[in-house]
Amino acid sequence: MWQLPPLMTRCTDRAVMGLSAYDAAMLVELVKRLPRRCTVVCLGMPRLRFSEHALGRWSRRIGGAWQARGGATDRAMDAPAFFHGLGFERCLALDISSYEGAQIIHDLNRPNLAEEHWGIADCVVDAGTLEHVFQLPIALDTIFKLLRVDGMVVHSTPSNGYLDHGFYQVSPTLYYDYYRANQFRVVSANVVNRHPRVRCEPYLADIYRERGALYPERHLPRATVFFAAAKTEASTSGVAPLQGHYRRLHDGTQAARENEHPFTYSGARGGALGRIESLAVGARRRLRALLERK
Repeated sequence: MWQLPPLMTRCTDRAVMGLSAYDAAMLVELVKRLPRRCTVVCLGMPRLRFSEHALGRWSRRIGGAWQARGGATDRAMDAPAFFHGLGFERCLALDISSYEGAQIIHDLNRPNLAEEHWGIADCVVDAGTLEHVFQLPIALDTIFKLLRVDGMVVHSTPSNGYLDHGFYQVSPTLYYDYYRANQFRVVSANVVNRHPRVRCEPYLADIYRERGALYPERHLPRATVFFAAAKTEASTSGVAPLQGHYRRLHDGTQAARENEHPFTYSGARGGALGRIESLAVGARRRLRALLERK
């Protein structure tokens, strides 16, 4: 039986979703806006794909102030420790089973979230889970139930270049139109290209129609949506949105997109050029440290 060459099969690990250093750096800034930080609920305990040092570098790149603590290493951070470091008292995971130690056992395809979990979350973090859930409207309703008023949901979801990673590749218009239709406050809406260069642009306009059908292919070939919205007293979960482009055509309204805390940044290239660039940056850093000691 024919099999893929080893070099190609190794690439599959790169498709595993989790919380990247640049996602985490944005999350650090957004949770500062929460009125309280008692409980964070993760949809599946996210795999953190960065060290404290890497998080510090990305935090500085976006204008943040995360500082690696004394004794920090270059090993990947632990998710509960990361969220405790953000000031949350409890870090809970919701999952379909307990095999990864989830404290809340619930199938996001089903609407029967136990009432004891309603309103417990100051923040719900989806670091690459919803694309694997077939019944998206039900999952979004569960997020609504988990959140307390003034709580915030944060999504990091594949948008382009993740064919067959999950059931869906999500366009930013899905989150934007859904949460606006259900009277959430849009806190941050962004599209992050992950390869060959990490680059984030705020979601301020219809990408397909205003920038052209080829824009994602040329500028966002490996992209995710990073989106955050806050629940208000008026928020609901059952309103099906009409896509913004067509709503504007039908009712003639043309309002500017809400985006309270957009992010714009870029990072090093991926691949061989990216590795060379990273080595050069590391060499400069070590040389600077040696000169400062003298």
